Amino acid sequence: MTFIKRLVNNELGRTGGHQRGGVLIPRTCTEFFPTLGPPPNPETRIMVYFLGRRTSVQLRVIYYQQRTRNEYRITPVPHDVLRGAQAGDYFILQEKPDGSYLGAVGREGDSIYLAVRADVGRAVGRVTPKDYLPVDE
Repeated sequence: MTFIKRLVNNELGRTGGHQRGGVLIPRTCTEFFPTLGPPPNPETRIMVYFLGRRTSVQLRVIYYQQRTRNEYRITPVPHDVLRGAQAGDYFILQEKPDGSYLGAVGREGDSIYLAVRADVGRAVGRVTPKDYLPVDE
């Protein structure tokens, strides 16, 4: 299974907000992630190996339910993973058989971007059974 999210400027820190390094999860995609813990801000942690990095990182998958927030988010996505990304690029997490994840950012014009774009188009977020990332990395 693969989670795909089109990045927006807010997630890339280009709107002056404090959201940089967090990727919003559309409600239609929450079933992709492990069950979250108890309230008030339920969360779980996942191990992700981002292509091009030498180590895995632990990310939080959290549901914020506060005064102005009512959202699911993946945080903190390492800055080097998002460096150079543009609004419209794809943030991709692909589940591995051992329960960990492969991650990447499909940038406009690269092979991952083109494969994802051909399948999901301009959808904001999607979960698909297709694998886009090489599992032997």
